[in-house]
Amino acid sequence: PSLVGSEMCIRDREEEDRNQYVMRPEVYERLSKAQEALKDNKFDQAIAEIDRIMRRNRPNPYEKALALQTLGYVYAGQNKLTKAAETLSEAHGLQALPQATQNSLLYNIGQIHLAAQNYTQSVTAFDAWIAVSGKPGTDALYTVAAANYQAKKYNRATYYGEQALRSTNKPKDSLLQLLLSAYVE
Repeated sequence: PSLVGSEMCIRDREEEDRNQYVMRPEVYERLSKAQEALKDNKFDQAIAEIDRIMRRNRPNPYEKALALQTLGYVYAGQNKLTKAAETLSEAHGLQALPQATQNSLLYNIGQIHLAAQNYTQSVTAFDAWIAVSGKPGTDALYTVAAANYQAKKYNRATYYGEQALRSTNKPKDSLLQLLLSAYVE
């Protein structure tokens, strides 16, 4: 009896995994229109399509996360950076997107907070991203180092700057300048 129950549990989980990233055709159509409008810098049109998804289609968590992700990029395109970071954080908080997308969202949130000069929030997002990202590249490590430097966390800026330096054979001048500044502080 317990073996049968385990087998049913496994089948239920597999079915749940298959259904986790399902998007209904009407939501796909509206989201595609929103993304096309975003690409063409037609922000009001993109927002209207996303609003329709949220109000009319009663989105499942995956659809809602995708809509919020797109809305966050719309706000970033409008240079409403704090609102963009908040909206992307909401999308991330749903934990409804594939893991690689969830990880990318964290990095994007960190970048947007950095651009908005919200340095503490930037560092927090980058810390979460570092914890799940595996092996970040040189440019990403430089960005994390810069966020820490701006947040006046000079030891951490040095740590990530040194990691970036070790990860390349041809360091950019900006990396070397950042490291020198962090050492001086």
